[in-house]
Amino acid sequence: MNELMKESKEFKILFDKSANLLSGKYSSKIKGDGLEFVDLKEYIPGDDIRRIDWKVTARKGEVFVKEFLEDKDASHFILIDTSKSMENKLNSVKILATSLLISSNKNSNSFTVGFFNSNKSKLNELSKSKNQLMKYIYEILNIKTKGESGIEEILILILNLVSKRIIVSIITDELTLSEKAKSLLFAINKKHKLNYFQVYSSEEKNLELGINSYEDIETGIEGIYDLSEEEIIEYINEYDKQLKLTENTLISLKIKPILIDTDMDLKTQIIKIGGEI
Repeated sequence: MNELMKESKEFKILFDKSANLLSGKYSSKIKGDGLEFVDLKEYIPGDDIRRIDWKVTARKGEVFVKEFLEDKDASHFILIDTSKSMENKLNSVKILATSLLISSNKNSNSFTVGFFNSNKSKLNELSKSKNQLMKYIYEILNIKTKGESGIEEILILILNLVSKRIIVSIITDELTLSEKAKSLLFAINKKHKLNYFQVYSSEEKNLELGINSYEDIETGIEGIYDLSEEEIIEYINEYDKQLKLTENTLISLKIKPILIDTDMDLKTQIIKIGGEI
């Protein structure tokens, strides 16, 4: 746990520099409004036209509106996929989630952590307590993976339980979002500030020629395969294609995914995230 905390505190500084992960893009105070400006988003029919940012609209050629927080204290919900396929990605996921928690606590935000898979969804209570911070970090450290991914239930919980605008950070490796999940994510993104961390493992593409045994991580089904070089290339291309398809699907929902390769240096990737935001 000490090693996890050490790495997470280092990354916490990087997340603080990438402030819009925790507060929103173009963040600044609007004097006299009584609200805090936190973000710009593309106009959706029904948005208040009085909040159109005409300068950004003219520059980008698309209509953008300003978004505000009613107070400075933002609540941060960190939702972690605990399906079986996340097993070999957990080290980076634990550091990432803990870094977000520590940053929220340092910024005086309320925070909580939730876990989801096809068997069970769990959402802890919001808190600002350092005791709760340590409790949630302990839970993250002791994640047990099970079943397949199932994000819908916890998204429904968020939409039903939370009325004011919050920050939602989702960490998942799901590559096949259901239509229901897509519509829920769209609703979350429209109502709240959404950070979507799409994690994947480049090592999963490293298959060997010839006869090998395998076990499906999520179902536990075992088998044997005999792969040629052409079949390996086809598998790698299909893997990359599915990852890109998921990325494009999220972009079509007005969600910009943050891709994290759990087999690459996490610090380098987080620095890059800070430069792109």
